[in-house]
Amino acid sequence: MSERRSKDLIFTRILEVCSEGACKTRIVYASNTNFGNAKSYLAALSKKGLIVKSAGKPIRYKTTEKGLGTLRGLRSIQDLLSDLEI
Repeated sequence: MSERRSKDLIFTRILEVCSEGACKTRIVYASNTNFGNAKSYLAALSKKGLIVKSAGKPIRYKTTEKGLGTLRGLRSIQDLLSDLEI
């Protein structure tokens, strides 16, 4: 049986994809989530100021400077934890 991914891994992947600017479909496929879950993750990231949503069509999401700093921190923590796995 496969393990469920932690939220931090999903948040990391979404921030990575949005760093170049991405539409919701690209985010869903890249983060391997469904549209309902992606909507929740995007709302949480947006509320914290880690991503911004464009006003145009199609709507695109972009990682902010604060989000890029958070992404660096998440990657650092994940690297440290991967060294501890048994």
